[in-house]
Amino acid sequence: MQFRTGLWAWGWVALMAACPMAGAAGYDPAADSLVNPPALGEPAPADPARIAGDDVLIRHLRAEPATLNPVFMVSGHELAVREMLFDEPVVFGPQLEWRLNPAMVEGYTESADHLSGELKLKPGLQWHDGQPLTAEDIAFSWRVILDDRVPVSQTRKGVERVADCTAVDALTVRYRFAEPLATNAWGLKFPVLPRHIYEKGMTDDPTLKQSDSYVRANRNPVGNGSFRFVEWKAGDRIVLERWGDYSGSKARFARVVFRIVPDANVALMMLKRGELDEMSLTPQQFSAQTRDERFAGVGVKGWAAQTTLYCLAWNLDGTNSFFGDVR
Repeated sequence: MQFRTGLWAWGWVALMAACPMAGAAGYDPAADSLVNPPALGEPAPADPARIAGDDVLIRHLRAEPATLNPVFMVSGHELAVREMLFDEPVVFGPQLEWRLNPAMVEGYTESADHLSGELKLKPGLQWHDGQPLTAEDIAFSWRVILDDRVPVSQTRKGVERVADCTAVDALTVRYRFAEPLATNAWGLKFPVLPRHIYEKGMTDDPTLKQSDSYVRANRNPVGNGSFRFVEWKAGDRIVLERWGDYSGSKARFARVVFRIVPDANVALMMLKRGELDEMSLTPQQFSAQTRDERFAGVGVKGWAAQTTLYCLAWNLDGTNSFFGDVR
């Protein structure tokens, strides 16, 4: 048997749902033979020859991205694409712990007063178009994210704690923090833009999204991740291919195709026909529609606890008179 490894390390289809218990009364995932079989977490073989490295993974995208510019990508379906196209110096581990990205960074040191820090990049980093990726790209991206003319309010959160970000040299980024907080390093986790593509048009279009050149750049991204952009067919698919010059661990799949299918029922039918390799199931699909013997030959289901943040938000910009009255 050949093993397919990449985003996952198993040979079958993986299906997930946040809350399968809500789908059918009395449903118990632990009693479902298709849920979390041992093969679901099977590691990749030590012998590379046993890995089907030329395979294509077809993923489900529940909505069309508004853009492929990483500083504007904030929804879940956009982030699924962004994480494959773009690498960041700082990442979160499996337990949401802060860590340096070994594919980009050699080290990070913070001053004794916790008001500044220096990050060292690996030499030889590149963008997908072959241009060098340097500390100047990171400093430029920080300036873009904090520029009030660029509509990136969600991406800006957390980055605001970084009071200054400068390129000391091609491989060294120096950060200065407004306060000596234990969470300052979290502010270093922000998307990195290719400066050579985005800086030259900011005088005419500081929004980074209205001019023809930015529209083209945002639909045909130049990233630095393990996969590079190939094609975006609106309403249908986004195609990525493995980037051979990636500085980190090489991607297992030769290509990843995101199929844009807003209707979850249509997506499930496509999965059953073999037109999708993975999707997130609704609770009803997880607990009631994927339990019969016919589905046993299609795939397996993964289920685990997840961290989710919910909030209620009010617009306090003064346009709603209700919030102007303290009563």
